[in-house]
Amino acid sequence: MSDDITGGCLCGAVRYRIFGKADGTCHCHCGCCRKTTGAPMVTWTTVARENFEITQGDLTSYASSDEGCRSFCPHCGSHITCTHEDYPDYVDVTVATLDVPGKIPPERHIWASKQISWVTMDEHLPKAKEI
Repeated sequence: MSDDITGGCLCGAVRYRIFGKADGTCHCHCGCCRKTTGAPMVTWTTVARENFEITQGDLTSYASSDEGCRSFCPHCGSHITCTHEDYPDYVDVTVATLDVPGKIPPERHIWASKQISWVTMDEHLPKAKEI
């Protein structure tokens, strides 16, 4: 039996697989994550790039900052990944696009100082030091 984790976009055009270990799962409260998804925060898991593959379809990319690039389904717009030039060997994957999102629980909050005032945080999770 495989331990692979699978996921995909809303319309089903894009499918992906994570094999190996997903690590560093966090709720991100930054403005860029909010604007690119329309959500008050985004939950990401970090995967070694070699442990992530698109198994169906293609992603469209958008340079959301000088250092970062976000990828999404060109048909339905589901936000799937984010990469950062400071971490070229890793890809962040949106946990909500996993087939079983509860399989990878969050470990911490990042950019907590940017959170929307009406968002209630999981207080048992630590808040990462901001850069």
